[in-house]
This record gives sequence, C-alpha cells and structure tokens, in this order.
Amino acid sequence: MAQCSRVVSGEAIRVLWEDMDDIEPLLKVIPALQVTASIRSGIPVRVYNVTRPLNAEDWTRFHFYSRHIRSLRYEFDGTNDRAISLLSQYSLGPLLSSLHELKWLVTRHHHSSGPPSVEFFMTQFLPLAGTALRSLSIHGYFGHSEEDRNFLVAFLHMSPQRCPKIECLQLDGLRSRMCSGLSFVGRFQQLKYLDLGHSLDPPTFDMPALLAMSKLPRLCQLKFLAVYGENLTPASLEPGFPSLTSLHICDGDLVGVKLLLGAISSASLTRCSIEMLGNGTAGEYLACLAAIATKASSLVDLNFSCTLQCDGWELREAGREICRILSGQSFLRLSRLAISHGQASSTSQIAPPYAVGLGLAWPSLTSLNLQGTLFTFSIPALSTFASNCPSLQTLTLPSLDVISNDVWTTPEIPILSHGLRILRVYYRDGIISDVAFAGILDRLFPNLQRVRSDQENRLCLRSCDEERS
Repeated sequence: MAQCSRVVSGEAIRVLWEDMDDIEPLLKVIPALQVTASIRSGIPVRVYNVTRPLNAEDWTRFHFYSRHIRSLRYEFDGTNDRAISLLSQYSLGPLLSSLHELKWLVTRHHHSSGPPSVEFFMTQFLPLAGTALRSLSIHGYFGHSEEDRNFLVAFLHMSPQRCPKIECLQLDGLRSRMCSGLSFVGRFQQLKYLDLGHSLDPPTFDMPALLAMSKLPRLCQLKFLAVYGENLTPASLEPGFPSLTSLHICDGDLVGVKLLLGAISSASLTRCSIEMLGNGTAGEYLACLAAIATKASSLVDLNFSCTLQCDGWELREAGREICRILSGQSFLRLSRLAISHGQASSTSQIAPPYAVGLGLAWPSLTSLNLQGTLFTFSIPALSTFASNCPSLQTLTLPSLDVISNDVWTTPEIPILSHGLRILRVYYRDGIISDVAFAGILDRLFPNLQRVRSDQENRLCLRSCDEERS
C-alpha cells in the first residue's frame, strides 16, 4: 500500500514499521552491512560485517524507517550477534531515537553454547536504549562470573539515567548474587509497573529497596517480590507506596509480608497475591492477616497462601481466629478470594455466627477457594453462608461435613434460589450416598452446572440431574 499511493504511503509506512518483532528488516536497508552464514559450536549463525564506512546516504535511509519504530522485540539467540554494536560505532546517539518499548529476550538457542556475558549484552543493548524509552523488558539469564556481576551492577545503577522516562520495567531472571539489591529501581521516577519475573534466586528486597520504591509517586504495580523479615527493619518503616493498586509476593515469610503491608499507605490497593511463603507460626499468620484486613475497603482480588507449622490444637484455634478476623471486616468490593494454609488434616468447623458474618462481610464475592484451609463447613453452616452471600458463582472447599445430616433430614434443608454454578468439594466428612448428597445440593444450589466431590474426584452432576427428574 505504501508503494501504491502517495496519499496513504506515509501512514502505511508508519503502521508497517511501528511495531517490529525483529530488527533484521531495518538492518537490510543499509547496503554496506552484509550478513554471511556460518557455523559456531554446531549452531548456524549470521555474521554481520561492514564492507565500507557508512555515509550520509546510508544513515538517511536508516533514519527514514527507524524513526517510525515505537516497539521492538529483540530475540537474542546467539545467531544474530554484532550487528547493533557494529552500527553503534558509526553513530553518536541511540540508533532508535523514537523507541518507546523494548522487549529483549535471550532464548534457549543461545544457552546451548552458554549464556551471553553481561558485557556483550551491553554492547548490543545500550545503542538501542534511548531517553524516549517508556517500557523495558529483559528476559533470560546471563553469565554469572565476578566480571559479569560488576558489569550488571553498573548497568542497573546507570539505567535510570540512560532511560529516565521508564514507566514499565520487567527483569525476568535477575538473581540476587548477581546484583547489589533493588534500590536502583527507586531512581526511575516515572515508574508505574515493576515485574521481577521468575527466578530461583530472586533479588533481595531489603530496606534500601523498600525505602527507595516507597517514595515513587506513580508506582501502582509490584510483581514477583521476595520479602523476608530478616532484611527489613521495623523501626525504619514509614508509610509509602501512595499509588499502589496491585501487589504480588512470590516468596518470603510472614514477618516480611506483614512489615511490607504496614508500609503501604495507598487506599487503592485492589489486588493482593501472597504465595509460596515458608513455614510460619499461627501468631505470625494472624498478624499478617490482620494487616491484610486493614486494606479491606479497597481489595477486589485476594490470594493468601502460606504453610503453617503448628500442632493440631493450635491449628484448630487458629482456624477459629481466622474466621473471626475475616468476618469482622467488611470487604465490600472483594470479588475473588483464595486462602490456603498448607494443611487440611486438622480443621475447625465454621460456627453459624461466623457463617453469617463471612457472608455479610463479602457481599460482592463471586469466587471463593478455601482448599487447604483450617476450617470447613457443615451443611447448615454452608446454607447460612450462601444465603448471606448471594453473588457467589464458584466455591472450592477442602471438605464438607455431612455427619450432622444423620439428625438433619433433607426436607428440613431450606430451598435457596442461589446462583452458585460451580462447586468443588475434595472430601466429604461422613457417610452419605451420592443421590442423597445430590439432593441436598439441589435444594441449596439449583443452578449448579458442575459439581466435583470426594477423594476419588467423582462427578456428582449426574446424580443431581437424576434427583431433579
């Protein structure tokens, strides 16, 4: 289209070059940059060479197209090396002056011959990273020698000065032993989104990092943090993170999580995911849960998963206290809730007053997952809870107590016009036939579309249909 009409050629070229999945089309506009095929360590590679010094005509053609590029996905696989660093020797500024988004990927193809050194990465990356950059994503592992560490520390430290307008930063694969901490993030004054990705050795979230990030005025999302109490000092904490709306903690302990939650002053925290925490005591868990409850007015999505190390009596007492804390706060906007304590061998039955309180505390709840929790419902408590939580669509329970149905006959079970559609129960405590169980469920939840029950993972929906017929 760009070649068919002068009227639309400008817009067509802009659309064609605006979002690039590879930089090779841009390299081909320079005749002096030639590529030859070669084999290195058994891997086919493209070797770039400059056949003559680049002149003004070469750069005019290059800049004509490069000025349209706003987003670039650069896949560094070890087969396309040296091109960027070669071109940068002939340019005094960034090669892509209008680039707003850069996604840099080190693929497994390159890892077959070992990860690239950080120094080599910098020779390819820095010529692309200009002051206009808004979004930066780096995925993959680099070399891990002491020299690599020195280069990486310098690169991270200087990145806020090279790219001061960064709003979105993703660093997938960054390892603790390869960097001196995360405090450099606090110098990205325009930062809104930070994603530290998956790593077996996540970087340390320590006091310098917390204090630096907490002062960022626009930071709204934190993802894949590892938070340990031993790295934080309670006496030094001050309210911060004024704009935070989403928090994801993927590793750490309950003490660290509680301290971080206590430092968040934002009244707009809508999503909170805390998972894969190490062993903690019941007291630490309850203190952390109380800190979460202080954000009840704004939370929409909450996932809280932790393994508790307690004996049977402590677990039962903790289960009752958890019900008390959750039912004592009004989570008016909460739509999705998932809680796990890593144990379901010792549970507390939810008392009817708590069943009422939990239902009233979550008026907007549509999805509830209690798999692996310390408490369970009886049929009467489930009926009471459901009648006070009318918006619930999906419910997952570790177990359901049906023993009390020996004295509570089916005709006495209230008929609810509840909208629950999906029910998962992994264990039924008591002996009851599938048909009788289906009859109870049909009276409570006549709109069920899927029911999964029992240790054997049998489907009971057929029994529900037979009961209705």
